[in-house]
Amino acid sequence: MSVQHGTMWSRYLRRLPLFAALAPEDTEALAAIAVLEEIPAGRRIWRQGTPGNRMIIVLRGQLEVTRVSAEGYLEPLGRLTSGDVAGESSLLLGDDHDATVTALTPVRLLSLPREAFQSLLRKRPTLAQGIRPREDICQALEAPRFHWQETGERVVLLQRRHPWVFWRGLIGPFLFAALITPTLQMLGLGLEFLISATVLSIAWVTWLWLEWRNDVLILTNRRLVRVERQLPFYERQESAYLDKVQDVSVERHGLAAAVLGFGQITVQTAGATGQIVFSHSPRPDAVKELVFRGVKRFAALQRAARRQNLESQLRQQLGMASPPAEPPAEDEPAVPAFPEPESRLDELALRLTHVINNGFPSLRRQEGDVILWRKHWGVLLRSLLWPGVAAAAIAGLPLFADTDLPTPVYLAAGFVLLIWAVWQAENWRNDVYVLTPDRVIDIKRLPLRLRTSQREGHLLNIQNVTYEVPGLLASLLNYGHVAIETAGQVGNFTFQAVFDPAGVQADIFRYSEACRTQWEARQQSTQGEALADILAAYERLRGETDGALTPNPPPPTRA
Repeated sequence: MSVQHGTMWSRYLRRLPLFAALAPEDTEALAAIAVLEEIPAGRRIWRQGTPGNRMIIVLRGQLEVTRVSAEGYLEPLGRLTSGDVAGESSLLLGDDHDATVTALTPVRLLSLPREAFQSLLRKRPTLAQGIRPREDICQALEAPRFHWQETGERVVLLQRRHPWVFWRGLIGPFLFAALITPTLQMLGLGLEFLISATVLSIAWVTWLWLEWRNDVLILTNRRLVRVERQLPFYERQESAYLDKVQDVSVERHGLAAAVLGFGQITVQTAGATGQIVFSHSPRPDAVKELVFRGVKRFAALQRAARRQNLESQLRQQLGMASPPAEPPAEDEPAVPAFPEPESRLDELALRLTHVINNGFPSLRRQEGDVILWRKHWGVLLRSLLWPGVAAAAIAGLPLFADTDLPTPVYLAAGFVLLIWAVWQAENWRNDVYVLTPDRVIDIKRLPLRLRTSQREGHLLNIQNVTYEVPGLLASLLNYGHVAIETAGQVGNFTFQAVFDPAGVQADIFRYSEACRTQWEARQQSTQGEALADILAAYERLRGETDGALTPNPPPPTRA
């Protein structure tokens, strides 16, 4: 880029509210990554539903902005002319585009690629501190990131219960503190009891605050999540994709709700339980509107994606040229699955890890696209408890009894206990939960194949997936129950006592969404082929009709 052009682009960028507060050197660095584009009339700049990868500034020409609504209507949103800007959320967040932008005339654009911009932010901290995004983008940038979020999924709303829930809970510790002091004085107890009571009151208040803080309703651009924690004993998470949301209602009960403006939000979903309930929500009507807005946006993006895929199928079936595609992203260098050992000790550690992973049943094993889970080790240890107690009792019998049993009796008892323990271990090993690219499978099998039970459900029938951590021990060992609600006749599934239930839930959601995407692609391909056949038949029949309507030539006359 020439110095003259760099200075010109710097002036353009300084006019934008996003970059108005930047230092001159930061603006010049930003201008250095700007790209000048010449776009012919009729070409799409970007499509609705595609990931955003740049921000554009219109230097010359006109652009039309349209979108496909959730109902399938094509809605014109306006036009962009010289000086207009589009794609701020694409530049800063990488969000999917909410609209399609098409050049009406030959257009000259100045674009800022997101990848180069993010790289520049990492190199120049003053640039990151000087930009002034819109308020909604600031909230999205400051939103927390959860381990279950998918690529491209971001938090739109994180709502906790109204502080009234916390204030109401403080009545207990304050009454305790008010009554304990005179009680201790009446009993003549010392200062150490007063300090202990004070510490107990502070711990009680802290527990109430954590209890209030950990109950949240989370809305992302793809799903609605309800998290409930009762420290340290219980945790439950409910999730539903936005296309499963059917209705949202708000209820207010009591004088406090009317005065303080909180209420109960009930979200009707397509799952078997059918509801996600969040009580004492501040501004419940605003939350309701935000959920409905997210549902409509999600439905519109899905509708636009289906229409785009159908258009691509028709182009292919009719032999039409495809529009120019964006250059594919460069492949990242492959990372070896296992690092090369740097020393003899590292080599021994790798061998030991290999023996453990292959010699003992793992709680989660993935082979290709198939994931297999077993119940937690705690379930196995609990099933081995009674054989262990019996073995300890028999071994300690000579120490606590005057009589000693014959050696054959000890051997026989040891053999029976060994068989019992092996049976329990094999029974634990044979109960597995399997996730394939299109099915979820629950297999229960007794040792020696005395009885086998296998239930399968298609991923397309999954309506909702929730997990529950039932107690303190489960929380410490990170295991819980995962409930899968389906719309099929096989009923619901429950993966009991699986390790990392949040990860299991995320895997099931990920596979379910991938399966649904593939199914929709196949359906759209079939529809495209059928529509292409209809169009071809129509063209052929129209040709025959045009030929039939052509007047017959007059008969030849005799000389």
